[in-house]
Amino acid sequence: MDLVLDFSFQHFVTPRLIRVLYALSLLAATLATVTWMFSGFGSGLLNGVFTFVTGPVAFLIYILCARVVMEVILAIFQIAEKLKNQ
Repeated sequence: MDLVLDFSFQHFVTPRLIRVLYALSLLAATLATVTWMFSGFGSGLLNGVFTFVTGPVAFLIYILCARVVMEVILAIFQIAEKLKNQ
């Protein structure tokens, strides 16, 4: 709670929240993928097979992009902390 009420902004909150944000991102991606995979069958068999095959591919691409973005954010904060200590 001290981090939230730190009006001097001496400590960063984002590095501590990055794991939670990544976990929520994975959960949202999983739900979206499952929904996408089975929603196509309402439009026909061919569309259902297409969405069933492309769902996991899109999931892997999304996870890769989300991980890279989270690592870039974390790297920026680590650079800022190292520069602050100099």
